[in-house]
Amino acid sequence: MIENEDDRLINMLFTQLDFQKKLLEKRHTISPDDVMIDTSTKLAEACYHATCTNVELAEFIEQLYHDKLEKTDDVILELTDAFTFLLNQLLYINVIPARALGAYYSEAEKMYNATHSIKYHEIIGQYNVAIGKLYHKTRYKTWKTYTELDDNVYALIPLVDDVLITFLQLYVKLGVSSDELCEYFYRKHDINEQRQEVGGKYEKV
Repeated sequence: MIENEDDRLINMLFTQLDFQKKLLEKRHTISPDDVMIDTSTKLAEACYHATCTNVELAEFIEQLYHDKLEKTDDVILELTDAFTFLLNQLLYINVIPARALGAYYSEAEKMYNATHSIKYHEIIGQYNVAIGKLYHKTRYKTWKTYTELDDNVYALIPLVDDVLITFLQLYVKLGVSSDELCEYFYRKHDINEQRQEVGGKYEKV
């Protein structure tokens, strides 16, 4: 897929939106853009994808150490699984990143270079702090009564920036470029499409 630099992140988001719609038909899930679904239900789905993100990050770390901290195909695919679930979170939270992928990558490189010795698990810890701050500005707490004053989409934008910049440090540390990220994203997307065509079976395809 040939894309303009400014379109890559948005195109990946829309790719995931289309995929979630396909899952709606086959798996009876909910679509991020369904206006008939209330916000709390969508946020509950976002929280599910947050869990999936962390599970995939754990698998990334496991694969990374299995491959002796090398930039292998399997390692990048595991990290890309986590990134894909992160995109799903943004879809269900209903917030669109304000910057292009290249801009986020540049900021991630600056952040990483400022603390060059930072370990993978420390970056993941930073990511979890950042994503926690993002959720704190949403209506995800089912036990809390919110007011209209709590709805400020614009307040989410800088928090989304922090989430993406922090997460992308993992790719930077691994030595994966933004172009490679996109290549692996669409490669894994094709695998996920094939898996759904055979009933969600997870054999190697």
